Amino acid sequence: MYQDCRKSAGISLLTAEALLNMGRKRIVRIEYGEEEVPPDKVVLMDDLYQAQSRLMMWHCGNGCSVGKCLGYQYYEISPSLAGVKILNSAENIIKKRHDLLTILDDGKITPDELPRLEDLCEDYKTIRAASLALEVEKEKHRLSGAEKESHD
Repeated sequence: MYQDCRKSAGISLLTAEALLNMGRKRIVRIEYGEEEVPPDKVVLMDDLYQAQSRLMMWHCGNGCSVGKCLGYQYYEISPSLAGVKILNSAENIIKKRHDLLTILDDGKITPDELPRLEDLCEDYKTIRAASLALEVEKEKHRLSGAEKESHD
C-alpha cells in the first residue's frame, strides 16, 4: 500500500527519502511490510503522497495492533463490490437473527453458542470493512470536488 501510494503520487524513492527525512532502506522495509510505521510518519506519508486518508485507514486496520484488535480492517474495493458485500452480509444477518436472539436470550454466551456467534460476527465485520471502504471512497470524491471548485 505504501509503495503503491508513493508511486501513484509520482514520488521517487530518493524524493521520499528527503521529504520524509528517512533513509531509503527504511522506506523500502516499510513498503515491504518488514518494519512498522510510527503513526506520525503514516500521517506525513498520507499527506505527501496525496493518498486522501487511504494510508491512514489502511494502517489503522492492518498495521496498528489496536486497530486490528478493534476490527478496523480496511481494504480498497470498488463501491459496487462494497455495496454487494454489505447487502449479502445484511441478508445473512437477517436469516440468522433467530440464532442471535437464542444466543442472547439468557444473557450468557455458552461454549456451544460460540461458533454461531463467531459466524454472525464475521458478517458484522464484513459490513464494517465494506462500509469503511465506501466512506473512504465518498471522502475521495468530496475532496476531488472541492479541488475542482477551488480551480474554477
